[in-house]
Amino acid sequence: VHRALTVAALGMGLIFAVSLALTFTEDIDFLSLFFDTVSAFGTTGLSTGVPEQLSLAGKALFMITMFAGRLGPLTLTLALAPREEGTVYRFIQERVKIG
Repeated sequence: VHRALTVAALGMGLIFAVSLALTFTEDIDFLSLFFDTVSAFGTTGLSTGVPEQLSLAGKALFMITMFAGRLGPLTLTLALAPREEGTVYRFIQERVKIG
């Protein structure tokens, strides 16, 4: 359940961040940008014609969103996160008295 909520939260966060960035950089209405951003993240192929109107930076942002949506937010986060060192195991040592 925690992993599913993490994937959903990361996906919504990425969609919100990209939509917000495109709203500030492009002169296109928010609803069309939001629809195309969700479509790019979901790699559905639906579009309202916004990508043709975007600047080069907006198109690059769309490509990154498509790539992140294809990989999945959790996979992308785990790939970029620093690796934890493995746990060092020790065997228990005890002196056994005989006799």
